[in-house]
Parts: sequence; structure tokens; C-alpha cells
Amino acid sequence: MKRIKITFLNPPYPKKFSRPRCSPAVTKSGTLYYPMWLAYASALADKEKYDIDFINAPADGFDLYYVINRIRDFSPGLIVVIVLN
Repeated sequence: MKRIKITFLNPPYPKKFSRPRCSPAVTKSGTLYYPMWLAYASALADKEKYDIDFINAPADGFDLYYVINRIRDFSPGLIVVIVLN
């Protein structure tokens, strides 16, 4: 049985913008919070032997065009996107 390819995506957003906190805003320190819930989900999928691609665009400095091309190249059957505020 073929396993589904899954992309886990923390999408790009403006620099120094801290989205996953109580009050999303541009931070003075440039702090980026690691997308823990996305990481947990991807770790579980990896443990179950799914073919995964984890994209943390803000931390890696990836823009939208890079992310779109990377997803297109990986050709996942499922995309999981973190949208927490």
C-alpha cells in the first residue's frame, strides 16, 4: 500500500511578525516561536512511516514562491497548515 505524502507548513509571513502568540504583532526582538503543534503532528506522521515534508517558512526565510514550488515538487496528497493566532 502506498503511503500518502504529507506537507506540514508554517506559511511565510512578514519579518519579525510573531503570529503564534496571544497578541500577534511585530516583535521588537524578532522572536519567532517554533510551531510546536505542527511539529508534533509531523513527528507522529513520521513515526507512522508517512513521507513528510516539514516547511517552517518564517524561520528558514522562505518566501511564498519558494514554498509553492517546493510543495509542487513534493506533490503531497495532504497539506497541513498551521493557522493559530
